[in-house]
Amino acid sequence: MERIELITPGEILLTEFLEPNNISQTRLAGDLDISQSRIAEIVNGQRAITVDTAMRLAVYFKTSINFWLNLQNNFDIEKAERSGEFEVINSRVRPNPNFAHINSQANEPRMRTAFLFALLMTLLAAAPAWAFLGFGNAEQKVSAKDGLITLDTAKLAAGQIRYYQYKDGNTLIRFFVLRDSRDTVRAALNACEVCWKAGKGYILRDGSMVCVECGMKFPLARIGLVKGGCNPHPIAFKMDGTVFTVTVDELLSGARFFP
Repeated sequence: MERIELITPGEILLTEFLEPNNISQTRLAGDLDISQSRIAEIVNGQRAITVDTAMRLAVYFKTSINFWLNLQNNFDIEKAERSGEFEVINSRVRPNPNFAHINSQANEPRMRTAFLFALLMTLLAAAPAWAFLGFGNAEQKVSAKDGLITLDTAKLAAGQIRYYQYKDGNTLIRFFVLRDSRDTVRAALNACEVCWKAGKGYILRDGSMVCVECGMKFPLARIGLVKGGCNPHPIAFKMDGTVFTVTVDELLSGARFFP
């Protein structure tokens, strides 16, 4: 499968925030009280989004600071992995045997559990009910045969979506298949590179897929075509008439979004 070109945080800033709202780079720089060159370099992929910039963007667009930092961090990680930089480091660094993964988890402070429980209770109390339905949309369990998962989309009407889950050992992959207004079948993981840790996924509302965590909307026509940021992570599949086929390997390539 041909790799999808990485989308820089600056491109997301431009296409998802500036252009749809008719905000020029000059105006944004002035409103953020920073130089125009900084915005131009970020948009052109020549400069990273720093904590300072993330704070300003968060205030301006009423998002979280982590939204912008996660965009940058995930882009940097993916870029490093693609370039082979991580493999080089992995071959040169000698792991400390005293910090095995199983031990590091066991030694985490007990307050972490209490914190997560308190956070969950806060979210349950404050968020609307639909905000926790990203993984509650009647997910259908699917199985594989000879490394392939096949689904019949004959009864999937335009504007409709179906949620699925596939389990491989201890790994549970969640994905969805939809049909847009032009009768094109599209599919993606029910997760993205920014908000995947929240574990909420997407819901279909008013003809768009909406990230339950950050609220960003994505037209059905772009699902599966755009990778990066908060876009649903694309998966490659084949259609033979109404039969949808995706390989197990393709789904498992996105296992990092479902730890």
